[in-house]
Amino acid sequence: MRTFLLPVIVIVAGVYLVVCIAAFLMQRQLIYHPYRQILTTPAAIGLEYHELMLQSPDGVKFVVWSIPAESSLVNVVYFHGNAENISNSTGMYKSLRELGVNVYAFEYRGYANCTGTPSESGITTDLKTFSEYLASSLPPDAKIVALGRSLGGAVAVKFATLYPVDGIILESTFNRMVDVGRKAFPYLPISFLLRERYDSEEILRSLNKPVLVIHSPDDEVIPFELGRKLYGAAIGEKSFVEIKGSHNSGLEISEEALRIAYRDFFNKFRK
Repeated sequence: MRTFLLPVIVIVAGVYLVVCIAAFLMQRQLIYHPYRQILTTPAAIGLEYHELMLQSPDGVKFVVWSIPAESSLVNVVYFHGNAENISNSTGMYKSLRELGVNVYAFEYRGYANCTGTPSESGITTDLKTFSEYLASSLPPDAKIVALGRSLGGAVAVKFATLYPVDGIILESTFNRMVDVGRKAFPYLPISFLLRERYDSEEILRSLNKPVLVIHSPDDEVIPFELGRKLYGAAIGEKSFVEIKGSHNSGLEISEEALRIAYRDFFNKFRK
């Protein structure tokens, strides 16, 4: 029996080791799905916009779309999900513009019209470059709200560590990437393997800013409980809005609820 079991154990252990190594080496391919094609622009739906091309110290060039509103001091920096690009969210930009805020749509390196390869450290470098741009271009009394959806929520929280935002909106996002990994791969030592940490929970525990968390119990990509954990970590003024719909249908199904939530949050900064 021992003679039979030993080779089986060795084979199983070897396969498990190979899977762990593959997960470690390929995690960025699992997390980021760069979509390079520009589907449309804000101009196609009647929005004035300007394309900014910024360059980080490591030579990577990345794009930001600026969509101005008339006489508004409230600026929303929007961060999209992992399998789209800035051109997928023109409907969101229109909704935000109708609420009377300026919009900056931030694009990740390696995605549409950008050079480089996406990674947490690389995107952080670009966020620093963008923060310097905002600091030099916005008036002193301008208000900044970081708004992120899915992976973009984690990027929005990281942005808040680099720029003095006035508030954060986190939609359909997670508390820590390690918890997402554990849900997806419960039999792997995710804490040991993961390089892309995106620990929003830890950041929010020390970030005393107004936070709005939005999540749906029907979300099949980012479990609802991770959104609740994210909300629980926030130490400042905070609110939680429960919407309906799946990870990708919630924007449409709960459009009116989202609009009200956004409007009420923005009004905090108009006083």
